[in-house]
Amino acid sequence: MVSRQLSPEDLWYFSEGTERFAYRFLGSHYESETTSFALWAPNARSVSIVGDFNLWNGSDDLFHLRPVGSSGVWAGRVSGVGIGDRYKYELVDVHGD
Repeated sequence: MVSRQLSPEDLWYFSEGTERFAYRFLGSHYESETTSFALWAPNARSVSIVGDFNLWNGSDDLFHLRPVGSSGVWAGRVSGVGIGDRYKYELVDVHGD
């Protein structure tokens, strides 16, 4: 299954709870030299990708995801993260914890 970019329709259906194929855009998807990431984190103030590739350092701007409107979804494309690389999402919540 090839992933695809988030569309306004995806976000609308996701927000109303009727999106049946969210796996196509949420999570991680490797696509020719870059990996796309999307995560639903409505109470996050920031979201980063951390792993062996950046020494588990969430302060590296290259690995920050961006909010997609007011949907609570954070998304971005990251170079240097490939198939089999270990990663986690690092979140800072709206309260700074």
